[in-house]
Amino acid sequence: MRALEADGMHVVFSTGRNRASAQAKLPGLDLAARVGVFLNGAVVYGRSGSVIHERTLPRDVVVDVLRFAASRRRQCCPVLCRGDEHFVPDTADPWAMHLFEDYADPLPGGLGGYEAAIASFAGASPDGPEGGAPEAKRRRAAEPHLLHVICGPGDRAGVREALEAMLGDRVKVAASLPTCLTLLHPLCCKADGLEPALRELGSSCGETLALGDAENDIEMLRAVKVGVAMGNAPAKVKDAAGWECAPNSADPPGVTQVLRSVLEH
Repeated sequence: MRALEADGMHVVFSTGRNRASAQAKLPGLDLAARVGVFLNGAVVYGRSGSVIHERTLPRDVVVDVLRFAASRRRQCCPVLCRGDEHFVPDTADPWAMHLFEDYADPLPGGLGGYEAAIASFAGASPDGPEGGAPEAKRRRAAEPHLLHVICGPGDRAGVREALEAMLGDRVKVAASLPTCLTLLHPLCCKADGLEPALRELGSSCGETLALGDAENDIEMLRAVKVGVAMGNAPAKVKDAAGWECAPNSADPPGVTQVLRSVLEH
């Protein structure tokens, strides 16, 4: 990557992780000093390290998902993500620590239980005509950038079907892990975040090569000039890309092979 940048090319990380989590995976790079697309395009940071683009989930969606999960506590757990912070209604729930323990995501904070979590998003707006009651002002939570619903691989299809039936076109549902469904703003995707990131660098999707291996990469692979699916990607991801490379398990990994090819040509 440093060789590509030394050759005058831009490298932009586009990931479903937040910036802090991605930084832990890439200790040799200072992501705070780079343009980057995080949380599946919900947050984009510019050259200065500040947010230049973001999308959030409406509170009514959050409330509906919290109520849904409260009725299925042994089956699934919602994880609310805003910036570099994760929150769960109850840290004692079976799936509450899954992303932290198995994927090195941030340790989630608790929201005081489902009733308190629902109240914090259902409270009257302090910007409303009456300004909201003092208690409602105190409890009102900021809209999350996205919401993960964690569940067992055997439950994921059923949970997804139920969520899509309940939420309709109010959200976009993506699957990036066997145990995780990600709920996003309807317009949010990596391609949506990549556009302002490239604009910050004086470039565009028409000049870009992108690599991806999961469902949440599909729009991005279609949007760029050259989309490359990893060999380990699902069939629908490969169908969306014009090219395919070796899997991440190859030696050297497929990403490395593609980047070396770009440098050589």
